[in-house]
Amino acid sequence: MSKKQHDIFISYSSKDKPVADAVCRALEESGIPCWIAPRNAIPGIDYEEQIPPAIKSSQAMVLIFSANSNISNHVQSEVRIAFNAKKHRIPFVIDSTQMSDGLDYYLGSSHWLVAYPDYREKTCELVASVCRLLGKEHLLKEKSLLREMVNEEAVLMVEPHPIHCHAKTLEGHADTVYSAAFSPDGKKIVSASLDKTVRIWDTETGICLNILKGHASKVHSATFNTDGTQIVSASLDKTIRIWDATTGECNRPLTGHPSNVRSAAFSPDGTRIVSASPDKTIRIWITRSGNCLAILNEHTHWVYYATFSPDGTRIVSASLDKTIRIWDAETKKCINILKGHTKTVRTAIFSPDGKRIVSASQDETVRIWDAQTGECIRTLEGHENWVLFAAFSPDGKRIVSASQDKTIRIWDAQTGKCIRTLEGHEKCVYSAAFSPDGKKIVSASQDKTIRIWDISDLYQ
Repeated sequence: MSKKQHDIFISYSSKDKPVADAVCRALEESGIPCWIAPRNAIPGIDYEEQIPPAIKSSQAMVLIFSANSNISNHVQSEVRIAFNAKKHRIPFVIDSTQMSDGLDYYLGSSHWLVAYPDYREKTCELVASVCRLLGKEHLLKEKSLLREMVNEEAVLMVEPHPIHCHAKTLEGHADTVYSAAFSPDGKKIVSASLDKTVRIWDTETGICLNILKGHASKVHSATFNTDGTQIVSASLDKTIRIWDATTGECNRPLTGHPSNVRSAAFSPDGTRIVSASPDKTIRIWITRSGNCLAILNEHTHWVYYATFSPDGTRIVSASLDKTIRIWDAETKKCINILKGHTKTVRTAIFSPDGKRIVSASQDETVRIWDAQTGECIRTLEGHENWVLFAAFSPDGKRIVSASQDKTIRIWDAQTGKCIRTLEGHEKCVYSAAFSPDGKKIVSASQDKTIRIWDISDLYQ
């Protein structure tokens, strides 16, 4: 077989060959060698013999995802091989087809690049994402692509030398840690991982106090209720689970979503739970009975995140359709649609007083919105890749954001200035949250760790 080295394996349906060829050309013109069939296949040798080693010898896979590839057995086999070989998988999504459960299992945690209606407008962005993933940012500069991907004025707002704060590292999860959050008293941390577990940690010692097992697949989120007695988690297994925070027992799973569940959160009084799913819905559940109270279904694409307002009267949701929606929790009606992000919105969360909303988006920005009018008050720019999470501090004066660029940033919520950049994680940071006193930050990362950062000096 060919010994030619390549960085990227391109998986696609034969019906999408023009797109695959264009993607291959764009990558290779930027200095990223690719393996693509039939070009790289050796005549006389079955594809079944050539594909696995080609995938395993690559650094990452780019999948041309469409209605065609969604039903292709060959594509699913290739993605499964990449998954088992622990290769990065980048879905380049060229139409709005709902992903099949089979592919969703292997791609649920991958970072999508939505490239429709015109994929040609997104090839530069794909090249930039691949270069960053491979650690070849120098190719961006050589091809003058970096200027297209990062707003130069925004970069000037970020302090040039990231500060390495004292951070305690919690290790134990066997796969990506997707979320981490403090208990209401700040003494514990709950984490959710793609290793199918939820863990409870002692904040002071960093010791794992309990491992909550029961989910049959990856766990996307976990959070405490307001008195710290219960934990709710959301999983790729299409269920939500409520756990006793002391004993670790789970009485029952909440079922009803036909697709995986990306987030779940308690209402302030703990009597309800709100969940978000790629099935394009938000569901409200009764905590005590586990019954589904309502289904909110006006989003036109995946819903990544949903949570209650501090007084429990409203719900805010974030979606792949690039919008944020505010719902009346009593009438279940959508009362406002916030538009402005140019790509997927990953999270949207109310400020402690309920007057503002902060959102994180794959357009590399954080936005602050007026929760009453829906007006965008400020756009925070500086991250060099997707922003995956953003939240207010307990006093509402600061914002913390987590990004695929491996950093956590702290912003002044009034001026929009970045006042600190935290570096230390080796891979993508999926979430970051303040402690109840605002003097610590907990972060969760693809590097399988949780970090607790001491930022008490900001209050001196």
